[in-house]
Amino acid sequence: MGEQVNKNDDIIPLEKMIFLREKGNTLREIAKICDCSHVNVHKRLHNEDFDVEEFIGFRKDKVLSLELKQFLVSKQLTPYRIKKMTPYQMFLVMAFIQDKLKDMTGGTAQVNILNQIVINLDKSVRAELKAKTPQDVVIDIPHNEPNKLTD
Repeated sequence: MGEQVNKNDDIIPLEKMIFLREKGNTLREIAKICDCSHVNVHKRLHNEDFDVEEFIGFRKDKVLSLELKQFLVSKQLTPYRIKKMTPYQMFLVMAFIQDKLKDMTGGTAQVNILNQIVINLDKSVRAELKAKTPQDVVIDIPHNEPNKLTD
């Protein structure tokens, strides 16, 4: 019949099982080392949310895998989709891009790009608020400085 469930089945760290699998141990060997059932090891290492073999492959080819995902996402950032982003989403995307450019260039990417993003974001938010708010309403601007919307 089926394998008996061991009391340790729920407390073995997944990281330990992955480490042992990366070292070439079989699922039965991992179960023996971890003092848990073979069924537990299989369920933990191969389920709909996680597959250890796929994860091990990802770790070996992480740069290639992440670059492929980055490429696919960048192809989805069409001008139409960018225009549909909220100012906050645009700011986050640009901040991440700026951070990666800085990493790739050894920190020599121009800080002016980020400054320009912040200025454009501020203009965009002010224009959006102006379009939705009567002229005589006072709005809290960052740093809690009340200002009236003006051109």
